[in-house]
Amino acid sequence: SDGKLVLVACDREEHVCLDAAAPIVDDEPLRLHRGIHRRIVRDFNDGQPLSCTVTTFADAPAGSGLGTSSTMVVSVLQAYAEWLKLDLTEYELANLAYQIEREDLALAGGKQ
Repeated sequence: SDGKLVLVACDREEHVCLDAAAPIVDDEPLRLHRGIHRRIVRDFNDGQPLSCTVTTFADAPAGSGLGTSSTMVVSVLQAYAEWLKLDLTEYELANLAYQIEREDLALAGGKQ
């Protein structure tokens, strides 16, 4: 309720605090987190700001080839879906994760 968007990646020791009402810029740090939040706001909250804290942790290192980023996107999307009571099927969730990571952010990788 404070109008802030706080993104935290504990494993990477990175965090960013943004104005939830301002446009979410496709930038580092936490580009993946920003992309997920931006898409949720655009597609499921009529562009209205969402104030929250998103905290993640991954055991597998980025770039390891273990699907860490794809798994992270699906997990964070599921958290938003539960919070906002979005009725997304497993297929819709996986497809949205693919769109965010591969199309919106142009990141290379697989598909969950």
